[in-house]
Amino acid sequence: MNKNKIFLLNFLILIFISNVCFAKNKNVPIQVNSDKMVYTQDKNVVVFLGNVYVKQGKLNLWADKITVFFATQKIKNQDIVTAGGNKDIKKIVAEGKVKIVKEDKEARCGLAIYWPETKKIVLEKNPILKQKENEIQGEKIVFYLDNNSLEIFGNNTRRVQAIFFEQGKGIQSE
Repeated sequence: MNKNKIFLLNFLILIFISNVCFAKNKNVPIQVNSDKMVYTQDKNVVVFLGNVYVKQGKLNLWADKITVFFATQKIKNQDIVTAGGNKDIKKIVAEGKVKIVKEDKEARCGLAIYWPETKKIVLEKNPILKQKENEIQGEKIVFYLDNNSLEIFGNNTRRVQAIFFEQGKGIQSE
């Protein structure tokens, strides 16, 4: 096996190790399916294209495209892709019909960006969060994983909208 194939194999294993969207148990395997995968060594980027589906434990993620940007280090005047965990991933971007489902929780948007170093996720392009019948949406949703909090932003044309039901009660049929 040549060095590029070995690197790609290791690369795939490291891709979605972040605790952000996936199970906290790193022993749970990550399955990535897509129509196409492109690795660009000079840009330190892996792109999964077409009907992308990622599963780890109870978490499921769908998108049209997922791009993983890796960090580099200067070693003897050469850019070297680092490998070995979350600190080596600069950013993960999911684009196009993004849907994240874990148990009864669901997030949908057109663009999701995750920065492992700051443990922050941003959902944009019509983000909606749902849990059972409850729903909240805005212009942008930001998750801060370090302190388990979130902010939902509106703007002049799209205000934050929340629909909550009392616990144990759902949508009434007429």
